[in-house]
Amino acid sequence: GVARRPEVARYRTVPLRLYEQVGDLVGQANVLNNLGVDAHDESRWAEALDYYERSRLAREEAGDVIGAATATNNIAEILSDQGHLDEAEPLFEEALRAWRRAGYEVGLAVATSYLGRLHARRGDFEIARRMLADAVDRFETIGASHFVLETKTFQLECEVLAGNGREAAEASGPLFELAAEIGDPLLEAMLLRNKAWAHYAADEFDEAEDLASRCLSIAEAIGALYEVALALILQGQIHAATGGDHTADDDRARSLLQQLGVVSKPHGIGAPLRSGVGDATRDTLSR
Repeated sequence: GVARRPEVARYRTVPLRLYEQVGDLVGQANVLNNLGVDAHDESRWAEALDYYERSRLAREEAGDVIGAATATNNIAEILSDQGHLDEAEPLFEEALRAWRRAGYEVGLAVATSYLGRLHARRGDFEIARRMLADAVDRFETIGASHFVLETKTFQLECEVLAGNGREAAEASGPLFELAAEIGDPLLEAMLLRNKAWAHYAADEFDEAEDLASRCLSIAEAIGALYEVALALILQGQIHAATGGDHTADDDRARSLLQQLGVVSKPHGIGAPLRSGVGDATRDTLSR
C-alpha cells in the first residue's frame, strides 16, 4: 500500500514535528495515532505501543476523553495479542468506562468485542460468548459492517479455542464472502486460520493444510507476522501429526513471536513451542 512506500515512510513523521513546533496537541495526537496504526499493521509492535502511549498522553493533556480511550484500547489490543492478558484487561475496561460515560457507541462496542476476544484467549468461553454477541448486536444496530465481520471472526475463533470449531467453521461461508466484499485480507487470513484449526482438530489434515497454506500466503503478502506465526504453528502441528518434520515451522514461528514481543499464545492454539512460548494459561516469557 501507499504507507509502505519508502518515500512515504521517510516523510510520515514530518507533520508530527510541525505540530510539536506550534504546540498543537490534537494534531500531535492524531499523527501519533496514525503512526501507531502504521507500525501495528507493519508488525512493528514495540514502536506501535510507544506511539499509542504518546498519543494517549497528548489526548489527555488536550482534554480529549474519547481520543484518549481510543489510544488506551489500541495499547490493550497489542498487549492482548502479545499474551499480556492481565495487563490488557484493565485497559480495555478503562476504555469501556470512558466510552460509556461519553455515550460513544462505536467505542463501547469495540471495547466489548476486544474484551470478549481476550476472555476467549484466556479460556473463559461463556464470558467471551456473551460479550462477543453483545458487541455484534451493538455493531449491527449502528450499521458498522466491518466491525460486525471482525467480531464474528472473533466468535469463530472463540469456538475453535473452545474445541467446538467444526460446526462454526462449516457455517463460516458468509463470513468469507463478506471479507471478500469488504476487501480485508487480514480478516480473510484469520478466517482461514481458524477454519484450518477446526479441520485439524477433526483430524482432517489435508483440508487443514490447504487452508493453513492459503492463510500463510495472504498473511505473508500483507506482512501480518502474527497470523504468519500462528499459521506456521498449525502447519507444524499438521506435519507432526502426519509424521513429517515440524522443526522449521516451529523455529520460524518462535522467531516471529519473539520479534513481536509475544509471551504466550491463546489458550488452545497448538502445543508450546520449544522457546518457552506457551499457551496464555501457562507460564510466560519475561518481557
